[in-house]
Amino acid sequence: LRDRPEKEGYTFNGWNGTLPDKMGTEDITITGTFTINSYNVTYMLDGVQYGVPETYEYNSDVAVRPAPEMPEGYHFSGWSEKEDFKMPAVNVTIEGSTVANDDTKYRVEHYKENVDGTFALEEGRDETGTTGETVTEEAKEYEGFSYDPEAGESPLKSGTIAGDGSLTLRLYYTRNSYDVTYKVDGAAYEGAESYRYGEQVSIKAEPVKEGYTFSGWSISKAFEMPARDVEITGTFTADGDTKFTVEHYLEGLDGKYTVGLTENLTGETDTLATANQRTFTGFTYDKESEKNVTEGTITGDGKLVLKLYYTRDEHTVTYLVDGEQHGEIETYKYGQDIDPLRDRPEKEGYTFNGWNGT
Repeated sequence: LRDRPEKEGYTFNGWNGTLPDKMGTEDITITGTFTINSYNVTYMLDGVQYGVPETYEYNSDVAVRPAPEMPEGYHFSGWSEKEDFKMPAVNVTIEGSTVANDDTKYRVEHYKENVDGTFALEEGRDETGTTGETVTEEAKEYEGFSYDPEAGESPLKSGTIAGDGSLTLRLYYTRNSYDVTYKVDGAAYEGAESYRYGEQVSIKAEPVKEGYTFSGWSISKAFEMPARDVEITGTFTADGDTKFTVEHYLEGLDGKYTVGLTENLTGETDTLATANQRTFTGFTYDKESEKNVTEGTITGDGKLVLKLYYTRDEHTVTYLVDGEQHGEIETYKYGQDIDPLRDRPEKEGYTFNGWNGT
């Protein structure tokens, strides 16, 4: 028998007879038939079989499937077979892929912290990018604020673009804190106070120091905290009319001392004051007295007291008769009562002429 014939798209079913070894007396007819072949059309989406393969007879019409539905943010590339076709004598694979859109929306928002700790939107904008791509927003520089990756509600500096456009990057900035310090005459006054940027700063009450006048603070009114530390200064000036007292003590006839004169004077606070002795009839300043307080520093409270002590002068009464001392010399302190004149002396053969004084 002859070789099996071939026909594209068909399968030969074989010859329906056999030939004898020797030709006989009659014609011989050998017949055979072809059966049309069927082939598969398989769809592949992103390398994965999409649906059930379809079977078509050779040379029959094949309608290409519609494009598959895509998730939000993506579009279909199209099938590798663009149009309907006649089924060839081979299996056919039709491929397609999911392609990310490059114009998918996402949003970027920057929030600043309010003084009360809440956050308010400072600026926002809409952007576009490729679905599934990771995008990152760089932190901005705002005076008085610092980027805080953990602050606020749902903070997100970097994220993947969602196909539905729902990605929102949120960056939060907290207020910086700065110190307000006070100095008086170059020395720290009480502790430093911390304030947030933009917070209202109240000025401390002016300090008081006895015997001094305060210059006032270098910043006298309340202000909003700037983006830096603030130093507020003031100085004390010594008063020139601070009171002090000088007491002059006079010795009494009983040996005790009482104030004979009080001087209410003034001078500059924290300077040295010196008491000046005064002249008192019948008294002499006792510079050796341990009770003297001749100088001292004028205190701001006006309580400095200087003290000078004066002894009572002593004088004598001497009786002379004919130029010679008569009896003991009598000593009296200033202001002391004097004894009456002595009796007239007697001398035999003489008459006393009397005392010449009283």
